[in-house]
Amino acid sequence: MNKDLLIALMQKDLSELNVMLEGIAEWKSVPSSINRLALSKAENIVASLQKLSEVKDEPKVEERQTEHIFDEAKKVLEPEIEETLICLEENLEQCVVVEEEQIKEEADDNVQKSIVADMVDIQPSLNEVQQREMSVMDSVLDKNKVTDLIQSISLGDRFRFQRELFSNNGEEMMQAFHDLNAMNTIDEASAYLKKHFDWDMENESVKDFYAVLNRKF
Repeated sequence: MNKDLLIALMQKDLSELNVMLEGIAEWKSVPSSINRLALSKAENIVASLQKLSEVKDEPKVEERQTEHIFDEAKKVLEPEIEETLICLEENLEQCVVVEEEQIKEEADDNVQKSIVADMVDIQPSLNEVQQREMSVMDSVLDKNKVTDLIQSISLGDRFRFQRELFSNNGEEMMQAFHDLNAMNTIDEASAYLKKHFDWDMENESVKDFYAVLNRKF
């Protein structure tokens, strides 16, 4: 093969490879189809270089003859280069669209996972609900009067009341139990609680606490 034609072929492959590299530089990952095409172009260039080393020096030709050879090569290669570049641009645009859709899907998936994680954090587990219900039933269904509120509730209820009603302040809860134990009527105990604590009477833990309190009076 003619030396000038080999050079023209390598220039064509280099031009196409450069277009692909510009697109690849902007992507997060390289699509397999583009990767294979780029490898093919690189292999073509290496093959042309090997052939170039085998081409023997030919007698110099006149300048007009050289120009004629380049003109002929240009006529053959220019349409192929233009067609290949158009194809590459279309593939690059398609890859960009696919990558944008993948990024959007990943973002939507992350948002959904975050929402589910928040819901899991907010909602108590089934085991916690069952333990709470069993603990409350054990306390409320026992109709016997109690003299010491602390001794009348389970360890689970004690931790739950401390966390949800006394801002996790154990000393404050123990002081409240001590004061309530010294009172004689439910009205006196209710007035004390309303004065010192701003509880929501619809809260389940508040209702459970009052259920235990009613057993003392």
